[in-house]
Amino acid sequence: MKLLASLLLLVMTLVANAQNQRMPIVPADRVVAVVNNEAITYFELNLKVALAQQQLREQNITPPQTDILVKQVLERLIIDRIQIQYAKETGLEVSDGDLDATVRRIAEGNNVTVPAMKEAIERDGIAWNRFRE
Repeated sequence: MKLLASLLLLVMTLVANAQNQRMPIVPADRVVAVVNNEAITYFELNLKVALAQQQLREQNITPPQTDILVKQVLERLIIDRIQIQYAKETGLEVSDGDLDATVRRIAEGNNVTVPAMKEAIERDGIAWNRFRE
């Protein structure tokens, strides 16, 4: 019984001490833009900026200054959201056949095969299914 009371007292003391020590609140994420009630988060923006920097480095292209790249990537994210929202609102749908033909044209325009393009896209960290969306 004494052991239980001692443990209870220890736990209460630890809880009281933890409550007295104010820990700084660090936001895990924040909204950087809103497109028709749909948020673009800081995390998403940073992820896309890092991906763009990686792709530019792999192509031996010096990336622009970070603040400029962030603005460019954010603009692209906003445009993408607007286009996707418009397509949903208007009921725009693309058949699998049309999508496959477009993917083939993109690959041909880059002088690669579709499997090689798929491999390059996945190597860049983009899921093939996400790319096809």
